[in-house]
Amino acid sequence: MEIVLARHGRPKLKQWSWITPRKLADWIRAYDEAGAFVENIPEPSRKMAIRSGWIVSSPLLRCLQSAQALAPLQTINSEEVCREAGLPHAMWGFPWLPPSVWIVLFRAAWFCGYSANSESLGLTKSRAQSAATKLIELAREHQSVFVMGHGIMMALIAKELVMHGWVGPRRPAHGYWQFSVYREDVGSFAIEDHPTLSAPRQIRSKRLGKLMPAALAAWGRRLVAVIPGRDFASGHQKPPARWYLD
Repeated sequence: MEIVLARHGRPKLKQWSWITPRKLADWIRAYDEAGAFVENIPEPSRKMAIRSGWIVSSPLLRCLQSAQALAPLQTINSEEVCREAGLPHAMWGFPWLPPSVWIVLFRAAWFCGYSANSESLGLTKSRAQSAATKLIELAREHQSVFVMGHGIMMALIAKELVMHGWVGPRRPAHGYWQFSVYREDVGSFAIEDHPTLSAPRQIRSKRLGKLMPAALAAWGRRLVAVIPGRDFASGHQKPPARWYLD
């Protein structure tokens, strides 16, 4: 039996100018209503979805469209428990900052207990427990389950699966279209490589994780990803990063 946790394709979201925390609510609404670009789908992800006995998706459009693109002839079963963790926000009318900066700041605050206008971390973890239980039941019924979801929620579900004795990475792959495999009775796991996630970077991530809690290490890297500036490796202007949201 196996459970595959995958992340959706790149969202179709227009560029936003600088906003206040109050306007972040509009940004979140637009993001939740956005679909996904479904071109350049990795063949391993497509094959993994097609061969699964049951496909589950978050109810958000970007996940539903991604799952349909991977397996157009199969039924996509929407599960509310797989919806991404809510992003809190305040109702301040100032200051003005890029949406990417507000998202990182409020997500970091969410991990510390702040949950204004969103689901709390505690409730989200409880939902992840329910999702893991549901997925295990489906895997026992269908032998294999493919889940199209979001970065943070998939990470919380992965932790629950490992705690239930399933074998797989404690931190699942987080790139667009990437997936991680969890098995109940096999002592190995697989993570599909993403072109932008090199082996040296994976090694550095593991070392960093040993020095500080995994959550802080992950959010430290995500904060660096959204700081305006240049990519020191290539000298090119860094594109806006959004995978830290989901």
